[in-house]
Amino acid sequence: MALRTRHVDKVMRTPISKQHNKHIQQVLVEAARLAPRYSDELALLYEQERQRGNGNRPTFAVARKMVALMGSSFCLSHRIKSVPQC
Repeated sequence: MALRTRHVDKVMRTPISKQHNKHIQQVLVEAARLAPRYSDELALLYEQERQRGNGNRPTFAVARKMVALMGSSFCLSHRIKSVPQC
């Protein structure tokens, strides 16, 4: 997940829908829709985001979290100390 800062106190996320291949996006979104059923951590995140706004917000929040978890898992399995920032 790439973060952009526009102001000292404000962090803007780049949209997940414009960063990747369309087929990968579709698979990621479908997985993010199912993930809260199998993970308590992702279910909690989904509920928190659902309280804040529209129907797509929680799905994309879960998708971002899943990408972050996959990145950290990749680093652990390959003994990389940090993921390069985009």
